Amino acid sequence: MTKINFRILTAIFIGVILITPYLSRAQSAALKSALNVVVQESALVETEDPEAKQTLILKVLNLSSLEATELRNNLKNLGELEETYAESRDQFLRELDSILDYCESFKDVLADDLNLEEVMAVGDAFKDWRETNYEGEIKKIVDFVLVFQQDKTLKIAENRLEKTSKDLAKNKTSRIKNEASRLLGQIKSSLEDARNFNETAKALFLPVEELDDSSATTTEEIISDEPQIEISAVSSTEPSFATSSDKILTKKPDAKELVENAMAKIKGAYLNFFQVNALIKKLR
Repeated sequence: MTKINFRILTAIFIGVILITPYLSRAQSAALKSALNVVVQESALVETEDPEAKQTLILKVLNLSSLEATELRNNLKNLGELEETYAESRDQFLRELDSILDYCESFKDVLADDLNLEEVMAVGDAFKDWRETNYEGEIKKIVDFVLVFQQDKTLKIAENRLEKTSKDLAKNKTSRIKNEASRLLGQIKSSLEDARNFNETAKALFLPVEELDDSSATTTEEIISDEPQIEISAVSSTEPSFATSSDKILTKKPDAKELVENAMAKIKGAYLNFFQVNALIKKLR
């Protein structure tokens, strides 16, 4: 494999880490910093040095583990959820545990003294696993986190609208009060639209009932299987990774579109909040 091909392989690894504006909302500063380090180091790796490649692939593996760990913490930090959504969160938590276990299996293989061909075989297998299994599952989990984080943001805005409306009702100055009331009406409309988008997005994560419970494979059965990775087979056999979150409904528009539409409405509401606050200050 030439130097350019290895760098292309590394770029693919890095490119599937969460770096788009939408998905980066779920990244911590630590993950973004680690990603930047790997990007910089990837340009310095020489083709003839298997140990350097091994180290770089391990760092990408560590990034994947860090990403999964952060998402696990984000899921837990969502707090209390309705029962059906709590079940979906539990599925995702088990999924992330399985992802972390799988990353550790790759690390165990890379801990051995490998030659260049073996290192590249492990790298190819890991890249294939990310593309066919990891990326889609992480995207679903990020969507879930952002949808329910947005639900909290909406509740704060809705409470602010209620409080501001009550404060305005106490004032008797008609001209300014009328203008503020008009703006509050726009805020209410924007937040109702945002709430509708958010509720639609939340509904995407309702668990699907199994058609045949007697023949269904449980999540616990799926994640109990220890993934086996062998150097001799890793270049020709794609690592399989069964996912528990295949039980989640998929609809259009997707969660990303709904979250972004709701966010646009929330931003519009806050722009009007600023104007209302300025008017209320004039009444004091």
